[in-house]
Amino acid sequence: MDDVDTFTQFSYACHQLGVDIKTSSVPQAKDRIERLNQTLQSRLPVELRIHGIRTIGIRTPYHRGSQYILKLLHKKYNDAFSLSIHSTKTVFEKQPETEKINQVLAILSPRKIDTGHCIKYKKKYYIPHTNKGIPIYLNKKSDALVLEAFDGNLYANVLDELFILEEVEEREKYSKEFDTIVEKKKEKKYIPPMSHPWKHASYMHYLQTQSHRNVGANV
Repeated sequence: MDDVDTFTQFSYACHQLGVDIKTSSVPQAKDRIERLNQTLQSRLPVELRIHGIRTIGIRTPYHRGSQYILKLLHKKYNDAFSLSIHSTKTVFEKQPETEKINQVLAILSPRKIDTGHCIKYKKKYYIPHTNKGIPIYLNKKSDALVLEAFDGNLYANVLDELFILEEVEEREKYSKEFDTIVEKKKEKKYIPPMSHPWKHASYMHYLQTQSHRNVGANV
């Protein structure tokens, strides 16, 4: 579906920086690298024959020789077809500010606002705040996007507005002044009597193991 956002964390960062990612699993779409691989693969047997490498035994220099020849072929290929770096105009942009880098290289996690106007993230609760430190109370089940910035700070994007997340302090489950805490009674463990079938069987087995002591018992 075209309307479904399939961005990964890496692709989101590239998109924010203006980097266009092109991926493909079809060899025809990667013509330059496929032609390079075909050239090197077709030349490798010839170069091995020229250098006298005819076997692939463990004690032969086949592996080291093939690695050397591949590097040599790469160098010949680059010398023939590579472009000089001075002939290409640089397309690099200026480094973004630290604040933008922290927000771009962030981990994104969709969340919902709960009944306490908070956002739960990594087993902790946070409430959105403005830049001036004023807490924002949002409606229940509002969509939010948590951004864990590169520097570790947490932000929340709600309705295209960015808020700072501050952790909510943990509170006691019960109030000592107003709540009546009912102590739970300890449950007694059930101990079966000696007449229980399981105990009877184990007792009979014990008697059989102690027959050398002439132990008798009426069961």
